[in-house]
Amino acid sequence: MDFLKAAGEVVSAVSKLKSRGKYPALFALFAAAFAAFFVFLPIYLTPGNDFGFWFSIMPWWGYLLLVLFSAIMGLLLTMQLYIHDNRMSQTNAASGGLSLVPALAAGVYSTAACVGCLAALFAFAGLGGVLFFTAYRTQLIVLSVGIALVSLYYTSRRLNRNCESCAVGQVQPG
Repeated sequence: MDFLKAAGEVVSAVSKLKSRGKYPALFALFAAAFAAFFVFLPIYLTPGNDFGFWFSIMPWWGYLLLVLFSAIMGLLLTMQLYIHDNRMSQTNAASGGLSLVPALAAGVYSTAACVGCLAALFAFAGLGGVLFFTAYRTQLIVLSVGIALVSLYYTSRRLNRNCESCAVGQVQPG
């Protein structure tokens, strides 16, 4: 996949959303909601954690990841809503929601990337899982960013009607 072509696809989809009335405001709302979710989740799930402690242990790159994943998730959700609003068949609606799942998982993990916040993951992954997350933190964050960007690219293709099998507004037989 050519990087410039993929970036152009995303820019084209964002331009399409910017020119439609409610979608820029929805993007801002969804991005803020995801940022709040990514901040409150580790604070709520980690016993004894509060805002002051969370801000004190969060590394500088954690804030960048928080903004990046919040923006990507807000954009993905806005694109999915646009696709839903302009779809013609039920088949298209079911296939689009799955692109949010890996990006959401990546965003949740990125906020728990600091060792102090990994206590919340004990409930889900156990000791072995937490040790794995700690040992391979950098690789998992890079993988998470990659999954989120690929989801964004394919959702953009769908929105731009560059995907023959799943174009927005295309009536599918059956």
